[in-house]
Amino acid sequence: MAASKSRQKNREWMDNLEKKCITLGSRNSDLQAECDTLMGEISRMKTQVMGHARCNDPKIDEWIKNEARMFLQSKLQA
Repeated sequence: MAASKSRQKNREWMDNLEKKCITLGSRNSDLQAECDTLMGEISRMKTQVMGHARCNDPKIDEWIKNEARMFLQSKLQA
């Protein structure tokens, strides 16, 4: 009787783990899709700012300088 209860408890535990795995996998997919959407939005916004590179706006010039610095640092660290 005790062995039967133990096996049943283990089956329920495994079932719960499988359900949790499916739920977390789905959540992960949703978050990845949201991340991809946001990264695309960031890219579009950066492109818009870059379109104003010749406007001689000091804030835009500073942003471009910082972006270039970060890009070079990422390439040097890779």
